[in-house]
Amino acid sequence: SSGSPVALKLQKEGVGSPELFLDEARTWVSLGSHPHIVRALYASRSDDSAYIVLEMIPSTTSRGCSLRNWLDEQSPIDPELALRWLVQIAAAMQYAVDRTSLIHRDIKPENVLIAPGKDAKVTDFGLAASRVGRGAEGGTPLYMAPEQHLGMSDTRSDIYAVGLVGAEMFLGRLPNLDQMTADTLFREFRRSVEGPPSWMADISRILARCLEPIPVGRYQSFSQLGADLDTLTRKHLAVPAARLLAKPTGSAIHFTNQGLALLNLGRRKEGIHLLQKAVARSPDDAIAVSRLHQELTALAPRRAVLFRYIVNQLSENSMTFAWWIKVALFAGLLAIAMAYSPASAHAKIAAGAIMALLLAESVVNQQSGLTLREFMRAMLGLCVILYALSWV
Repeated sequence: SSGSPVALKLQKEGVGSPELFLDEARTWVSLGSHPHIVRALYASRSDDSAYIVLEMIPSTTSRGCSLRNWLDEQSPIDPELALRWLVQIAAAMQYAVDRTSLIHRDIKPENVLIAPGKDAKVTDFGLAASRVGRGAEGGTPLYMAPEQHLGMSDTRSDIYAVGLVGAEMFLGRLPNLDQMTADTLFREFRRSVEGPPSWMADISRILARCLEPIPVGRYQSFSQLGADLDTLTRKHLAVPAARLLAKPTGSAIHFTNQGLALLNLGRRKEGIHLLQKAVARSPDDAIAVSRLHQELTALAPRRAVLFRYIVNQLSENSMTFAWWIKVALFAGLLAIAMAYSPASAHAKIAAGAIMALLLAESVVNQQSGLTLREFMRAMLGLCVILYALSWV
């Protein structure tokens, strides 16, 4: 949509169902934009196959752009660079879990891409299950946690895989997992890394904890892993781990792409909101302006029909409606009117609440013997009407 090159990932022929591939791919799309996640723009299907359109990452080595390509060309990875990529991968996974509770299931060097500027980006989110069927664990055996081989996985399984990838970056090969301890891993690092930095013992402890064979012995979340990495960088590099992350993009193109992706997923309200942000940042973005106009034009008749219906009900039944129904209908008119105003969401909510209370108060003053129960019933009706109309 922005004129930037994209990559197309096709479902492998005869592997899994298009429906499952699309379900998993749409979860990836819903992650939106993160500086260390390959952005999925949208997913669709053609005939008996499915595909996903992705952000293009150009080659950063003579062989390609994956961490595997880097390991093939310059193994082991420079320790400072390996630490940076480990921090970035952990941050990407924490974001994904916080946003969707997603389990990747197939973290490995092939699924970490290195962008220009030497920033790591995790790819292939959620697609492991689509290759083997719903409920299966998928994954690549060499990087799978012990419990994943038994058909069970959760976030801690991904933490195990991240630990393996981290160890492989520092060693240039997979570590010896027999009798894995921080001390044995540190000794391996010292043999593989020429002039190891002062923080090598600390990173050995962190990775050894990731690689505990029993899930309860590992970090229980990526936020815990991130906290220990932050402690390490503050102690030895005098900077928080967040300094090692790329800056997030907040450009109009980013909002346009994400808005279009959400509209393609049927998430109209979120998509419109992002297109509005894109237009606010770049009024000349023809694609965002055109699609936003199209979506708002489609919404307008629905709101207009509802508006006319409420007005007709008030005019035809004003003598028979209970007072609290009238208040609720007036509040509905107010909500529809505010839907067209340029005010922010918070301003609309505040205005709606104030007007609803004023309307209710005026009715209370006109009604003799109004009970607290009746008043509360009116307030409940107002809340329900306003909430329902906010989704129209």
